[in-house]
Amino acid sequence: MDLPTEMLKRLYGDRYQEYLDALEQDNTAIEHFEQDHAKHDWAQKRRNQIQIRRPLTKFEKEVLKTLKAAGLKPYIYVAAKSGSCYFRFEDVRLRSLRIGTHNGRDKYRYKWNLRYDYDIPAVKNDHGVTRYYYPHKDLLCMATHMSNYYRKIKENN
Repeated sequence: MDLPTEMLKRLYGDRYQEYLDALEQDNTAIEHFEQDHAKHDWAQKRRNQIQIRRPLTKFEKEVLKTLKAAGLKPYIYVAAKSGSCYFRFEDVRLRSLRIGTHNGRDKYRYKWNLRYDYDIPAVKNDHGVTRYYYPHKDLLCMATHMSNYYRKIKENN
């Protein structure tokens, strides 16, 4: 059993299989499951801001599952028709994540980026904002990096 599966089983407990079944169905099924499972007020408030303009891809669902299993409490706030998908986190200090196949808008500075057109990870300083770029195949590396980053943030408070 891989690490994300183990973390998901701990997160959802007896409802793990129900969660997997919801993932296999349409977006409505997973949203209902998530709303039902949410234990914090923030989750319900954030769901009201979601703009899903297309069905989520299998990879986007996997990213959501992996980040939740890592304890980062993500939510998707936009799934754009352009193919990009945008995540935010309960703790705003984690900033945001963009999954894309193309460059995003210059005015937005996503700290975390999963890209289909990258072969190796990269770090860029964009006008004082450190941005991390990972190839989509390095999802677990990025999740580990984010988890370590988040742990350091919590330790410094």
